[in-house]
Amino acid sequence: MKNNILFFFKTHYFAIIKWLIFICSLFFIINKIFFWQEFKQIYNYSELTNINNIYYLLVVFLLMLINWGIESFKWKLAIKNFNRLTFLKSYSAILSGIAVSIFMPNRTGEFVGRIFFLKHENRTKGIFASAISGYSQLIVTIICGSLGIILLYLLYPVNLFTEHNFNYFINVPVIIVTILCTIIYFKIKWFVYFFEHIKFLKKYYNSATTLNNYSFKELASFLALSFIRYFIFIFQFYILIKIFGININFLQSIIASSITFYVSTIIPTFAFAEIGVRGTVASIFFGFFSNMQTEIIFASTLLWIINIGIPAIIGNIFVAKYKFQK
Repeated sequence: MKNNILFFFKTHYFAIIKWLIFICSLFFIINKIFFWQEFKQIYNYSELTNINNIYYLLVVFLLMLINWGIESFKWKLAIKNFNRLTFLKSYSAILSGIAVSIFMPNRTGEFVGRIFFLKHENRTKGIFASAISGYSQLIVTIICGSLGIILLYLLYPVNLFTEHNFNYFINVPVIIVTILCTIIYFKIKWFVYFFEHIKFLKKYYNSATTLNNYSFKELASFLALSFIRYFIFIFQFYILIKIFGININFLQSIIASSITFYVSTIIPTFAFAEIGVRGTVASIFFGFFSNMQTEIIFASTLLWIINIGIPAIIGNIFVAKYKFQK
């Protein structure tokens, strides 16, 4: 009996993993979207049924499709040296990655959903490619978040900062971290050294050499695509802010959004908990410009539903349908 169970697991482990991912991910998404109190309040928010706001919501939704399309193109470029994928297959991989990451810390599981769409021998290389793609987005978040913090201090002095503690405890470290992270990104080939000389990493050395294949131009192009994605996020947030009647200007929204994304990124959390964390963080930084805390949380929640919740549901369909290559 025991041998039969082991044999079944060995021969069907990909299918078992696939359906576990599908069930867990779908459970978390449905639980958050349909049974979360804030969602019920958003659903009952009368202004959402305003015809103009419906158009604005459609714009936000279309921007979501474009945004993940850009990420799909970036992923396609990142793996082109060792695995060719069509754009649609790449898009499917990206959405599957979102579905998988919904119950992993800081959405680190995105690479899992992506690499299953690669040939078996290329999956480890795919992890490094995914790391490059994700790191480029992280760099943009750090750069823009740092600028947001500095602009908040320079243009809108608040009691949170004083001349002394800002310069020494916030300004200087933020600038240093931003510069270091950017240097590391463009010198990513340095990491191959560790895989060559550290014993327990040596078995991944051949895959790690994938990092040597990225030229400065390619890394810069990943960064440029990440900047485009980032500003789409910013614009989406601003549209939702206006839908909920929060009276702040575009510059204020950019500053608050950039710091919100920055702080949310460095706080360890799971994607299904991120919706609450980001709402809380948004209410703090948008709170410098508006006291409409409830509406701010609504806007942040709806942004998560559109950008993460809906793509994760679609991604689950691809996870369920896809026949993993062994």
